[in-house]
Amino acid sequence: MSTVEKTSSASIPATDRAERAAQGRDEVVTNALTRLIRVPAADATRGHHTVALITLDNGRDHTRPNTLGPLGLASLETAISAAIEAGPDAIAVTGKPFIFAAGADLSQVGSVAERTTAEEFVAFGHRVFGRLREAPMPTFAFVNGLALGGGMELALHCDYRTLAGNAAGMSQPEVFLGILPG
Repeated sequence: MSTVEKTSSASIPATDRAERAAQGRDEVVTNALTRLIRVPAADATRGHHTVALITLDNGRDHTRPNTLGPLGLASLETAISAAIEAGPDAIAVTGKPFIFAAGADLSQVGSVAERTTAEEFVAFGHRVFGRLREAPMPTFAFVNGLALGGGMELALHCDYRTLAGNAAGMSQPEVFLGILPG
């Protein structure tokens, strides 16, 4: 049905991981993998379309949802850049099985010592998500599982969204913490 043409992934340098761990801000990094996939056109005379599929995956099973900390957002930004540079007909974002993304890793909130750090992180997330909204080609969120907080915001920044029938849910739980959704 479809074939993979090219694979690239956003990698996080080991020195960055080591530095963050030393500072007590170690995160379970959700990496974003970009693959170019050929999809047959609805009209057989048109051949195929190319879709840049970005898959979010932290390498853990469904009991540890994808989250978007600073390194995860950097990986997503790299994946979006690679997708746009490839010039596909569309960009799509999905998650690992059962999990789209659960938003920010709230276990890291206690380690934020300064307001400016929190503001910079939020601005970075807005900038990365905004790249999908402003992409020169249509963007899709294939919500294949749980989408909470920033995960739902990521989906809402895409032009089109689909929700799998077995998705656990979509919500903005940060409102219960007094945090306004992005």
